[in-house]
Amino acid sequence: MTNSSSFFSNRACAYFPCHAVDDPDSFNCLFCYCPLYMLGERCGGNFRYTAKGIKDCSACTVPHRPDAAGVIGRRFAEIAQAAGIKPSLIEKTEPETAAPDRSLLAEWQAALTPPDAAAMERARAKWDAVAKPLHGLGKLEDAVVKLAGLRGSERVTLEKRALAVLCADHGIVAQGVTQTDASVTATMAARIAERRSSACLIAKSVRADVFPVDLGMLRRVPGVRDLHVADGTADMSEGPAMTETQALTALRHGVTLARELAKAGYQILLTGEMGIGNTSAASALTAALLGLPVEQTVGRGAGLSDAGLARKRSAIERAIAVNRPDPADALDVLAKLGGFELAGLAGLCIGAALCRVPVALDGFPSAAAALVAERLVPGCVHAMLASHCSAEPAARAILDALGLDAPIHAGMKLGEGAGALCLLPLLDAALAVYDGAVGFAEAGVEQYVPQAEVVEPLCQPDDKSCRGGSPEPPVSPVTAGRRAAEGGGPYVLNPQDGEQTAIAHPEGGGMLILVTGGSACGKSSYAEAICMQKPGPRFYLASMRPNGEEGRERVARHRRLRMGKGFETVERYTDYASLRLPARGTVLLEDIGNLCANETFCADGTVRDPVKAVLDGIDTLTVQCELLVAVTNETGADGISYDEETTAYIRALGRVNAALAARADVVVELVAGLPICWKGTLPL
Repeated sequence: MTNSSSFFSNRACAYFPCHAVDDPDSFNCLFCYCPLYMLGERCGGNFRYTAKGIKDCSACTVPHRPDAAGVIGRRFAEIAQAAGIKPSLIEKTEPETAAPDRSLLAEWQAALTPPDAAAMERARAKWDAVAKPLHGLGKLEDAVVKLAGLRGSERVTLEKRALAVLCADHGIVAQGVTQTDASVTATMAARIAERRSSACLIAKSVRADVFPVDLGMLRRVPGVRDLHVADGTADMSEGPAMTETQALTALRHGVTLARELAKAGYQILLTGEMGIGNTSAASALTAALLGLPVEQTVGRGAGLSDAGLARKRSAIERAIAVNRPDPADALDVLAKLGGFELAGLAGLCIGAALCRVPVALDGFPSAAAALVAERLVPGCVHAMLASHCSAEPAARAILDALGLDAPIHAGMKLGEGAGALCLLPLLDAALAVYDGAVGFAEAGVEQYVPQAEVVEPLCQPDDKSCRGGSPEPPVSPVTAGRRAAEGGGPYVLNPQDGEQTAIAHPEGGGMLILVTGGSACGKSSYAEAICMQKPGPRFYLASMRPNGEEGRERVARHRRLRMGKGFETVERYTDYASLRLPARGTVLLEDIGNLCANETFCADGTVRDPVKAVLDGIDTLTVQCELLVAVTNETGADGISYDEETTAYIRALGRVNAALAARADVVVELVAGLPICWKGTLPL
């Protein structure tokens, strides 16, 4: 046997009458239906007969027909292995002979447009005018601002909601990685089609329409839309889960589905999935794309025992070892380790971004699919909203990598889109306040404004022993970028004479991009995506000292995130002015805040002004590379009072940010995962 179709084209049987008819239901020969029978073996299954012949087998749970050749071949491979038949008699999926067409990815990337920054500013201003504490609704306010950016208007509505539940089966189930068998996928898909599943009941309560879709189930189900790619994936512990062409087909189906729903007037899409074994695929994808060890990505799924969890981890480790996916090539990772429904969900995320429609992510499998989407088409994360942080162990790592922060932490792991549906009432509540609350004037309350304690600077302008210094309040890189664009020119003080001196881009230097934002806003992943578009060599300059267990874990996590992406990591905490790169290329510096702190608080206990040391270091780096992407932190936005030394550090960082914004070719601020360009042109 050379391929699955040979099961139904046995040359020894070619002259028998049953091969002369075109109707596959007329076949009734066990030699055609069952390869094990042809080999003189028995699997113990019971065939069910009809008037025209054999229809299916209880051991295989799939129709015995020529159009089911692929899945029957894989199922018989499992049975044959258990029966002790030589593996050489059991076939494998044939590899692709022609290169898959990846041009779709480039087309989608070219068609992607950034969110409307002006609409986001208007939405933020509208929130600030509501008579309540500033940012009183936290992440929900950020979500509404994000919706405004996608819509291109501060008027936001979510009247029509669509939950797409993509269904498919996984070959790795044969390795005992799940509590139930593959037949449950079709059973649950049928319940979804009948609107009787748990997620459907939640959807009814939050006014969401449900669309179940078959991307690759073993058995067709009435009422489930057929976008079938294949009868389940292959067992990824033995070889690729699918071909790249199949992966692209599933991606295209997801994009098309998003476009259809957007055209039908749906204002928010929600991701859902149903596929026994898909947490195994999601765990494998996460381990490969984020460079995490398997034990950190694999959970118990629907409730595995300790023995089952050990089997699951072992199977995923084998899958990664056998397939050797390229972490820098998300399509390669998806094809080797993914699932058809996960590929479809990745396409749905991409399609939502193309249509400028928000997409609410459900749990762990959906998040893994979203990570694939962002790696395939950088920037589509702008359309994504995290709903909840799943109980699966790698869920937080994925959301961190995407720069998303989920408002719901309830230990959920239901699937089907249940968590995404639970986000809708929170958004409805936020929009009720956004649209209906009174303003400060109407409430008779003085409007809240950000407060910051004013303290004397660490160094006075006339202090010649100080490396810089200014009594001016810190200037955010956003303000600095705007001033630079208007010709105002940010500044730092000249330590020789105390005069304000404009900062120029160093002669002969490469391009400088400054990426800023608050905590967990997505700035790191955005900066990385910029660098990944450039050819090597790539250098990752890590400025964070690994102080304490938390610091060491953060450093380790950042190293894992860079793993397999072509970065050479350089640990450097101070004195960038003396740093010499081994080659000219692309540099990702993360981050300016840590570098500024290291230059401020010296190892001998002294405290100094860091501005000149940091800026000299940036100048030195810029002339050595083609592109320098520097990540920094916003300052002065939290309104918290700090001690004198910390406040002085924050003010120094503000001056560094202002100077870098003046030098930079591009200044980008990330807000809730959305890039706002304050200077130059968005690089993604």
